[in-house]
Amino acid sequence: MKLKQQQKLPPEQLRLIVPGEVMQHLTLYRRYQTEVEHTTWELKELATEILRAFLEEGDRKFLLWQRQQRNGEGRKPGAAEVGEGVEGGGMDKASMSTRLRDA
Repeated sequence: MKLKQQQKLPPEQLRLIVPGEVMQHLTLYRRYQTEVEHTTWELKELATEILRAFLEEGDRKFLLWQRQQRNGEGRKPGAAEVGEGVEGGGMDKASMSTRLRDA
């Protein structure tokens, strides 16, 4: 997998606390990139690029599912998108209001 520096959409902040082992692997991978690939990375940028590469190239089932979503094949009729009136437990806002009122 070839890592590349790129940016298309405006950046958004994601803060993570990673296990020590993950940090150790990430630091070692940065060293590999420097010594073998002759590319220097800041740890944040390297972690971001690894995540991007995985999401764009790494999980075949996810990529297939993502393509189906883009083509409208994966969405069932009447199913809501994230943020389209569905609360945490899969219940729409109207049902949630009725349930709270009746309680």
